[in-house]
Amino acid sequence: MYTGDKYSEVKKTEVVVCSYDFFPTLVTQTIGAIFFCLVLRPLTTEPMKKCLFLLLLIPAFLNAQQASEDSASRGFSTDLFIHNLNRIFNDSVSGWGYEINYKNFHFSKYGGFARAAKDNSGKAIPFSVSTRMHIASASKTLTGVAAYKLFKEKNISLDSRIIEYLPPSWAVDTSYQLTSVKDLLLMRAGLNQPLNAESSSFDSLRETLSHPADASKKGHFFYQNVNYGLLRLIIGRLALPKDAPSNDLENDSKLTAAYMNYINDNLLKPSGIPPAVCRDLSSQAVFMYPYPFTGQKGIPTAFNGTGQLDLAPFSGGLGWFLSAADLSAFIKTLFFSNRILNQQDLPEFKQLGFPVRKVQTKKGALLYSGGDWRYNPDDQKYTCGIQTSYYVMPNGLMIILFNNSAFNHRRKLIEAYESSFQKESSL
Repeated sequence: MYTGDKYSEVKKTEVVVCSYDFFPTLVTQTIGAIFFCLVLRPLTTEPMKKCLFLLLLIPAFLNAQQASEDSASRGFSTDLFIHNLNRIFNDSVSGWGYEINYKNFHFSKYGGFARAAKDNSGKAIPFSVSTRMHIASASKTLTGVAAYKLFKEKNISLDSRIIEYLPPSWAVDTSYQLTSVKDLLLMRAGLNQPLNAESSSFDSLRETLSHPADASKKGHFFYQNVNYGLLRLIIGRLALPKDAPSNDLENDSKLTAAYMNYINDNLLKPSGIPPAVCRDLSSQAVFMYPYPFTGQKGIPTAFNGTGQLDLAPFSGGLGWFLSAADLSAFIKTLFFSNRILNQQDLPEFKQLGFPVRKVQTKKGALLYSGGDWRYNPDDQKYTCGIQTSYYVMPNGLMIILFNNSAFNHRRKLIEAYESSFQKESSL
């Protein structure tokens, strides 16, 4: 294990933020009770007093009822979960951070470094939940929600054919004539290209659609970044002003800018997230490292072998730069408010099955998604990587995890959750 002084100093720094949101509600109810006793009670008749008193009790009754009905939470211990979670990240993981939201409880913790000392003139840069980095395929959730929301807003069916929204000059093969927007969302369009960034460039997408679809993949889920690269262009097309020049429909940069603006204005802004882009704007860009980390050299999280660190031209299925706190705010807003999708559309979106996936655990079904990004430097014998993920557990607990090393935390996370339930004592 690498134990250089700079590494150890930052590595052993862990920051915890914990808060409870029930206090304002408690204060409000207390003020209401005092107001009732001192002001309303002397002025009202006996029946009205009883009615007002009962009204004051309703919030507490509803909270108690919700808690009693939440069987998925029975026996769950947040303290035990956090204890189990902390065991996942050890001194071999370069940098990491996570946020938990559960009912009125908010908790975040982070440690390690965003960039090692040897990659930053001898001074390591700490990692935190506010550290923005490439979120890789977690970008698909942004793109998928944007496509779903935009088509709903314009009252267009997701079963609409993609050829209606692609650049008019593209010579699309006849095997895609009936391919729908939903086929792209659900990865069943028969596309079969390398899982890299370059396949989602404007020119590459045009070339791909000029050839027949892979019949063995068509109609079935087959994971491909290019599906969401095409959604980038389709979202851009629909997000452009109605009076946009026809040339804009053929302009990659205009379509991509419209796509990014739509996501910033309609997904991130309602979530309270500052504008985001598809490249690292910081002079202290996050690097990714191998796992286990033993002092190896890192590379930027946007590195894809092309020398291009701006991932906007390849975005859709990848590319966005957010922090764990950003993604936490977005997922919380998406699933626990109506500021992005309304109460009618959210259940339908979740039932699609992708980009938000459902998996069964010993404690029920959870929703999750995320991204991995790996790259093997040509002159090295190791693989650098990152992993980002979010989960909404069966009991409603939401957790976002980021790490900037080639470390897969997903299976360990589910195990940590399943082992966080205490056995109920029998009387």
